[in-house]
Amino acid sequence: MSDLILSKPKSLLEQAAAAGSTRAMVRLGQMQVGSPEGGVKRNDAAGFAMFKKAVDAGSPRGMMYLASCYKHGDGTAVDPAKAEALYSKAVTTAEAAIKTGKDDEALVTLGIAFDQGRGVKSDYAKAMDYFKKAADLGNREAWRRMGAMYRFGDGTPKDYNKALECYKKAFDMGDAAADFESAEMFLHWDFAGHADYAKNYLVQAGLWGYCPAMSEAGYLFMKGAGSGPKPEVPKNYTNAMRWFTEGSNLGDAACMNGLGLMIGSGFAGPVDQEKATAWYKASAEGGCDSGMYNLASVFEDKKDYAQALVWYRKAAEKDYPAARASLGMFYEHGTGVPRDYSQAMKWYLEAAADHDSSAMAGVGRLYAEGNGVPKDMKLAGQWMTKAADAGDPDAKKWIAEHGMK
Repeated sequence: MSDLILSKPKSLLEQAAAAGSTRAMVRLGQMQVGSPEGGVKRNDAAGFAMFKKAVDAGSPRGMMYLASCYKHGDGTAVDPAKAEALYSKAVTTAEAAIKTGKDDEALVTLGIAFDQGRGVKSDYAKAMDYFKKAADLGNREAWRRMGAMYRFGDGTPKDYNKALECYKKAFDMGDAAADFESAEMFLHWDFAGHADYAKNYLVQAGLWGYCPAMSEAGYLFMKGAGSGPKPEVPKNYTNAMRWFTEGSNLGDAACMNGLGLMIGSGFAGPVDQEKATAWYKASAEGGCDSGMYNLASVFEDKKDYAQALVWYRKAAEKDYPAARASLGMFYEHGTGVPRDYSQAMKWYLEAAADHDSSAMAGVGRLYAEGNGVPKDMKLAGQWMTKAADAGDPDAKKWIAEHGMK
């Protein structure tokens, strides 16, 4: 079956799924779980049910997605054991499928398994080989994932031009995520300084109903990019609100967080902290780490430290560096919890590993004061210097006060 079925409207996919197409079942699940796409409203439970239906029909791709649902708690309770069992089953089922014929979905499943280490040991070279074989059979997701491997140099020499070529082929086949990943190249790392190109990719993917692109477009318009009389992307709060609202209406948690920021900062009219908090809450409950952090910050400002801790912990569990730094601060000062310098150091170090400047300063402060560790001004100075170089104002002040450069 042609991979072009993935570009069909939801109603046609539903007809194909009812007729037994596991590819359509998987696509319907993808469109509804987590960050929705295809202009379909988020419904984790319905997406989970569709993945399960595909699994019951023997789809290795469905097994991979159902495993992810159990891993992250999308539409079901978190169950690591079930997730691991399904990842392994996806691999063995896919391996059996490719022995009996050319199965692009099975090849993509194996590519993802070896790329991410799901059910097998990670092996980028094998992942790339499987993606290439699936791409030759016309699988759009394989083209997109090949683009990512060229972009990051996984299993192949890094090659941005080849990455963009693969992304373009994927998008031409209807993969909106490919344009989103192209935008990420221009916006954040690879071709920084070309935010105008990123904007075009994001808008195009957003118009296809891809919610991650909607949220990224909203943030780009909210913050702008570049400076001077002709910035690459001027701030445009009207456009930011448009994209955040579109995504929020589809249930995207990152877009809900964006609405909270817009309303709480006065970018969408008079400041309304009550409405902003409501959006942060909706975002946090939808699983967005930024929403969790912002909600925790609201509770901290209200001195409701118990609730602040709940949401900082949830954000920290999603590897959000600023939340880990905040937990370090709570334990260092005994805010809402008994003072515990060893816990403070733990959280600071984890956040510092992700380049959080306030966490670096926290580590330096613990060494400077000998709290939970032997006092060591040399180490304190090293950590404060790192924090200052990363832009932390308290660290810069500490260095000046202690006569360090």
